Amino acid sequence: MYSFEQLKVFVAVCEYGSFSAAARKLNRAQSGVSQAISNLEIAINQTLFSREKNTPELTESGEALLPIARSILHQQQYFDQKVDSLANDYEHELVIAVDESLVSAALLSILTPLATQYPITNFEIITASTFDVEKLVREEVAQIALYMPMENCVSIWIFLSWGKPVF
Repeated sequence: MYSFEQLKVFVAVCEYGSFSAAARKLNRAQSGVSQAISNLEIAINQTLFSREKNTPELTESGEALLPIARSILHQQQYFDQKVDSLANDYEHELVIAVDESLVSAALLSILTPLATQYPITNFEIITASTFDVEKLVREEVAQIALYMPMENCVSIWIFLSWGKPVF
């Protein structure tokens, strides 16, 4: 059976172009990187690199398995983040109520990076009228309200669980 560590070494060799460069980046001995790759190849019964030249070249099997290895490592990272989030009781969902007059590509381009920055948090955006946006927050349906109570004045309300505005 292969390990996450072997997959990490495999991806590192591919990204850095050699066993020695991967070893430097992973703070390991070059022999340890070579051994991890050999053990991975034995575990999956596939040759991942052609070793005929000075720099390792991916075999057809290696090329086919590389994107899957990256995906597995990404999922492992996501899993670890979710476990950490649950253990530390972090927020898992954020509902943002947005005044329908404010919905635009510009607003979405501002909010979209949140999903990248906080990949384990589910973001929900609810659009409603100005008065309903405030009501959604007061009723604790949403945690944040973006609305325009006066012309050319955008307000942001962030409520804590007891319903008092933070600002």
